[in-house]
Amino acid sequence: MARSAKIYDFTIPANGSFTLLVEGSYYRILSSTGSLEVRRDGGSGVGPIYAGQGERDEEFKRITLVDKTGAINSGYIIISDGTFVDDRITGEVSVIDGGKARTIANSSYCSVVTCAGTATNYSHVQIWNPVGSGKNVIVEAVNLFSPTAAYLSLNLGSSILGVGIGNMQPKKALGSVSTAQTKKENKAAVTSDSQIWLAYVAATQTQAIKFNEPIALTPGSGLTAYSGGVAGDITAIFEAFEEAV
Repeated sequence: MARSAKIYDFTIPANGSFTLLVEGSYYRILSSTGSLEVRRDGGSGVGPIYAGQGERDEEFKRITLVDKTGAINSGYIIISDGTFVDDRITGEVSVIDGGKARTIANSSYCSVVTCAGTATNYSHVQIWNPVGSGKNVIVEAVNLFSPTAAYLSLNLGSSILGVGIGNMQPKKALGSVSTAQTKKENKAAVTSDSQIWLAYVAATQTQAIKFNEPIALTPGSGLTAYSGGVAGDITAIFEAFEEAV
């Protein structure tokens, strides 16, 4: 006998869990504030997973949802038989709602970082995820600008810049700052971290970079931008959100 499909709402405490005592062989996260781990009886945990993802043809009598964001995580999950059919296209709605929910939960951030050029040196700016933060910093977009034409580069690795500016600022008005730090430094040589992006950018033009898949900064790593011309200024606008490790 087929089991009917039912949608359940959930609210999970930060780093906590939420259990549903319900039978099924299909589940899918319809919406959530951020990433989850799903544990079903008779199977190992699956995650992190996001809105639109789930499993089918796996029998269970209990589902446990575990928050992986470090903040209150709420949303909806559908549970049914593996025979359930759902052809709805919900990807764009999930992305928009998920982004709004992260902002409301004070886990989304944005910062402007500038380093003025000095003679014979290369200007660097950075967002840095400190060791022991307990967070992954997920970088979604970067805008780069220089008043002079230059090759601008993005580099990823464990080299930390020397001058601290502050922390990334919340996208939520009156919210608290990120654990991610903003930094700058004029260096005699460019950073040795791995180069992941490079482009020649005309003077006074802004280069907008939107990644197909976001950059993940684990604790003890940073994303650095620099100007390939000595004595050149560089400004970067970083957009990112945090999740618990």
